[in-house]
Amino acid sequence: MRNIDLFDDYLMGHLNAEDKKAFETRLSEDAALKSEFDTHKKFVKTFQANNAVQNFKNKLKSIHKDAFGTNNIKHIHQEKTFFQKYIKPTGMAASIAIIAVITTITVLSTGGYVMKKQNSNYTQLEKQLQTSQEAIIEGIENIAKKKPTYIPANFMGTGFAINNKGYFITSLHLVRNCDSIFIGNASAERLGARIVHTDSKLDIAILKIDSVNALNLRDLPYSFKSNASDLGEKIFTLGYPSQDIVYGEGTISSASRAGDTNMYQISIPVNPGNSGGPLLDEYGNIIGVVSGKNQNAEGTGFASKAVYINELLKNIEDKELQKELTPNKRNALKGMKRSEQIKRITPFVFNVYVYKASN
Repeated sequence: MRNIDLFDDYLMGHLNAEDKKAFETRLSEDAALKSEFDTHKKFVKTFQANNAVQNFKNKLKSIHKDAFGTNNIKHIHQEKTFFQKYIKPTGMAASIAIIAVITTITVLSTGGYVMKKQNSNYTQLEKQLQTSQEAIIEGIENIAKKKPTYIPANFMGTGFAINNKGYFITSLHLVRNCDSIFIGNASAERLGARIVHTDSKLDIAILKIDSVNALNLRDLPYSFKSNASDLGEKIFTLGYPSQDIVYGEGTISSASRAGDTNMYQISIPVNPGNSGGPLLDEYGNIIGVVSGKNQNAEGTGFASKAVYINELLKNIEDKELQKELTPNKRNALKGMKRSEQIKRITPFVFNVYVYKASN
């Protein structure tokens, strides 16, 4: 019998008591066999874990299809299967070697020796929650059945309306490679969303809510600023680092993030869950989208600039989508005191609930 067949029979419990004892004795006496067996066992566990994740993804897609009539998420990148990624027709030994390399890289990465971000002081602000796959499935089923209570998503952030046609903006890192997205706030129950456009450079994702009537959105009170803001300008944010919307205020402290002119540096405390929230000037113009913070400097955040987001929306190749994404150009907030501005803006800012299977 080949060693690999013996390993599988042992792991699957197919050996009788005598053969099992004999195999375990061999493992204790033969270091090379023990090493080969341990590598194979890692491969089997990796394969089983991937299979469980794929089954989970398929379950989520099935729920969406039943509830909404179609798969609700457009993946940003087409995902390859585990076999397409790692298992080539070069034999089991080569596959095991690949898995061993992947395992080693994972261990080293966890220890901080490889794949360490060059700009380690920048932290993205999606809020990760510890939620089981069973709870995620139950939560999505509750949403589809319009039950009043929901199981928490495993990632949360913020998004806000671009116009009153059901289009919203959030941070790309929050929804990248997700399996399901929902939005909601005090004015609206959770509604399914789908990704219609993304931009990695600006860390921006555009979402579409098909149930526009359920939101009952009137004209937006804010507009998107078309030119850059200046250092020292007073600014404020609204977002969901907690279940209730949170207000923050400060100033623009730099016109770039470590040389990246697509972002402002802002002197506002931002936290996990603020990702995708609006950054506004004192007149109520959208001047950016909150993306991350400096983990080495308390009270320092970063936001993608609205001036470049405007250019992105104007230059989308799909002309029909481009027309749909025309942002609101009328500002009804100028001259209002801050508390009144917040009251007018809040219904258009949403908690974004993201369901992801880790892979």
